[in-house]
Amino acid sequence: MSVKKKLLFLIVGLIFVPFVNVVHAQSAETTVPAATTNHKPADNIISGAVVVTNPEGAQVYLDDALTMPIAKTLPMNGESWAALMAYKLADGATSYLVAPSEWVSSKDVSFSDIRPLYNTVLYVYHGMYTENGHYLGGHTAWKVSSVKAINQNYGSYRYYFGNGDSVTGDPYFDLAVFSTQEGDFAGTFVVDHTHSAALIDSDGKVTRQLAPGSSWRILDAKFIDGHSYYRIGTENEWIEDTAGWVL
Repeated sequence: MSVKKKLLFLIVGLIFVPFVNVVHAQSAETTVPAATTNHKPADNIISGAVVVTNPEGAQVYLDDALTMPIAKTLPMNGESWAALMAYKLADGATSYLVAPSEWVSSKDVSFSDIRPLYNTVLYVYHGMYTENGHYLGGHTAWKVSSVKAINQNYGSYRYYFGNGDSVTGDPYFDLAVFSTQEGDFAGTFVVDHTHSAALIDSDGKVTRQLAPGSSWRILDAKFIDGHSYYRIGTENEWIEDTAGWVL
């Protein structure tokens, strides 16, 4: 190769290499990752309960980042509070949503994925077995004391009876759950076709009679002395489960 050609290649190389380095440097500057947020959105949906562990109570905040305290404190009295959402904060703590726009810190509470239920009735649509192998007949009602989300994406929950046994199912298809936030029950109560049935109020007084074979939409339920009572009339009209059946 002649001397002139060598000089030409050298000059082109000196001009081109810095240009490539500048382009790479500019690209590197535009790919700097954005700063991370305080919490991870994927962690927010939960089902469980919190109990206050701080003797001075749990301060309540307006925001999930726990930066805006309000004039409210949850007492340490053994009571459980349903926790519906949770955020992991940058300092390692977790904030829990216990009411609309009311958050508490894991520094003041402890979390359990089993949430207590109060005066709750579980209605079984079809026959199914409990975890201990006991059979629950179709169209039967049972009192349950707590619930645990097994797979919220697929609607799977485990309900505990308080005697160490439990049953797992979908509150939209397998079970009807009254007085809890899982599922809405739109069942129908059918009065036995052989006789009329009495509606009673909370004091046990008969308010009116329902015609044999008539159908009524169930609005609520409660469990008293081994029987389920369904609200199918006004805010204070109930019918006992022995008066018919549920569809």
